[in-house]
Amino acid sequence: MVMPQKHISLSESLIGLGAFILNVIKDKRKTLDIVIKDVDKLINKNKNEKIYNNIDNIVLAIDYLYTIGAIDIDDEGRVFNVFS
Repeated sequence: MVMPQKHISLSESLIGLGAFILNVIKDKRKTLDIVIKDVDKLINKNKNEKIYNNIDNIVLAIDYLYTIGAIDIDDEGRVFNVFS
């Protein structure tokens, strides 16, 4: 789900998942594989929250963040936060 709605919480939406991704790549440049792995670890650590996202949603959230200009990709294919 792209946007949070009445029955979809913010953490289950791509916008909320984008916040997790930005948290993971704070000041470091990371490859897509490492970003996905770190986001999965972060989601599993927060088991008390309802977060049901899979790899497809993580990639969609990365695409969303790239589209709005929040992240970029360097010459080596690593993702980084534009605002850090």
